[in-house]
Amino acid sequence: MEVLQSQSIKSTRCLFAMMFGLTLLCLGLTNVSKGQATNPTAQSLPYSQTFGSATFTVMPAGWAAWLGSGAGLSTQSAAESSTPSSNATLTAATATTNTGGTYGYATSSNGRPYIQTSSSTSVGANQLALAINTTSRTSIQVSYDVEIIS
Repeated sequence: MEVLQSQSIKSTRCLFAMMFGLTLLCLGLTNVSKGQATNPTAQSLPYSQTFGSATFTVMPAGWAAWLGSGAGLSTQSAAESSTPSSNATLTAATATTNTGGTYGYATSSNGRPYIQTSSSTSVGANQLALAINTTSRTSIQVSYDVEIIS
């Protein structure tokens, strides 16, 4: 596992920073898009999340899984221009798959969300979203790990 991204948030207003399918939302965003994607409930700072040790079919508080627009997102530019269209189905998994979608994946007692991209225009561009309340805060440090599962 390697850390691929760390962000410093300099504003208490809404942030939409997308990198490799992870979207961070700060309090103030009321509609994700004209679609039906549900905004997760913003979590207070400081915030940390572990996903447990088993598979799961419901995201933790503050998180959402969304269907993205278009086919698989293979570049940063494609991820940044993608728009969520609705909530994604979260399926429990203990093995990788070639079927596009979002999974509550667990192996070796380590649960984590897993997005399998594909050329499918219906599930090939799924996205994860996390909402954080940054009201009255500045210079917030955000870091996360991205793991390539194969």
